[in-house]
Amino acid sequence: MSNKWIGIVNKDGKKMIERKLDSVIDKVAQDLRNLNITKDNIYSIEEYKKRKLVKEATVKYFIMKKGPKFSLEAGDCEEVAVLNEEYLKRGE
Repeated sequence: MSNKWIGIVNKDGKKMIERKLDSVIDKVAQDLRNLNITKDNIYSIEEYKKRKLVKEATVKYFIMKKGPKFSLEAGDCEEVAVLNEEYLKRGE
């Protein structure tokens, strides 16, 4: 009723619910489907957050590519360290 899609009308002494619009356009559902975040609807995004329809989340991702020193063979490894309890205690 807040969107004025329907209204209460007295007909023949009886209260009846009547349709006020021929077609209903649900702006909230459209916004949530499209997730259009622009300067025009920042206010509506904040309202959706209050109503717990939208939640902000941070997504982190990494892109891995082969570097110039990529090799499938373990040939020229100069420093090979074996970590054991003695090395860790000495701080090496």
